[in-house]
Amino acid sequence: MEEHQVTVRPQLANAIGSIVAKNFVRSLLVTIGASVLLWILSLLNVISGLWWWLIGVFVVSMLFPIIWTVIVLKNTSYHFFKDHIMKEFEFITIRKTSVMYSQIVTVNTKVSLWDRMCNAGDIIVHTAEDNAPDLKLSFVPE
Repeated sequence: MEEHQVTVRPQLANAIGSIVAKNFVRSLLVTIGASVLLWILSLLNVISGLWWWLIGVFVVSMLFPIIWTVIVLKNTSYHFFKDHIMKEFEFITIRKTSVMYSQIVTVNTKVSLWDRMCNAGDIIVHTAEDNAPDLKLSFVPE
């Protein structure tokens, strides 16, 4: 197998900040919905004293996506060769996706305000052929 020229890993600090901010709002909405449901059920005397479940709902809905993102990013790397790019994910199984440079049509970047503060962003590589997948390089350092 040919030797890769450059290996880039996702920037974990950028990902964590972004995911925490997104999941805080999502978790807050889930918690508000659960509290309304519990309030209605307590008015109907179906349940009582289960308000501590709200804390659990908030914590689980907040932490699970963060933990999953950390697992994915810690096990992902992007390898640049002379003639292609390869995204490699190694967790329980190994999944490799590669794109030949000759198949690349456009390259887009997505850099949010948080990404700019952390000097990282996403790179989306679009390919010409239907059988060659688009490749997203997430949280790539500048």
